[in-house]
Amino acid sequence: MVVLFLGAPGSGKGTQSKIFSEDLKIAHLSTGDILRKEVERKSRLGKMVEKYMNTGRLVTDILMIDLIRARIAAKDCENGFILDGFPRNLVQAKAIDKLLLEKGLSFSRIIFLDVERELLIERLSGRYTNPKTGTVYHKKYNPPIKEWFCDLDGTELIVE
Repeated sequence: MVVLFLGAPGSGKGTQSKIFSEDLKIAHLSTGDILRKEVERKSRLGKMVEKYMNTGRLVTDILMIDLIRARIAAKDCENGFILDGFPRNLVQAKAIDKLLLEKGLSFSRIIFLDVERELLIERLSGRYTNPKTGTVYHKKYNPPIKEWFCDLDGTELIVE
């Protein structure tokens, strides 16, 4: 089973895809998590990713596609996976179609989360993130116990 979650930033893709992943017992592939893990591993791709992240630039399509290709080949994706945050454009969409076709797969479900603009603005404007782990808080809906600090590891939170 291969599931794709689409929607604007703040629409709830990450939250919903994690819930689906747990219920379906398949891997949850978040591009943010993939990027952070590669940097942490100090892999060849991770070093390239880090250069982009440190300068505030977006990772190239080719690099992101290579990361996704490697990730979907992992053992925990054998029974399926959920894509959260990929593809983000037509080049990536064509690439994932090709990657799935090569593996004899196709999307089982594509879920589009359509959220009103005003709610997206509210959700995004109150969001704090742990830059190390990607843990997300919200000042109204899910505030940390100590303002500006992650409940899990004490890392100072940032606004993206």
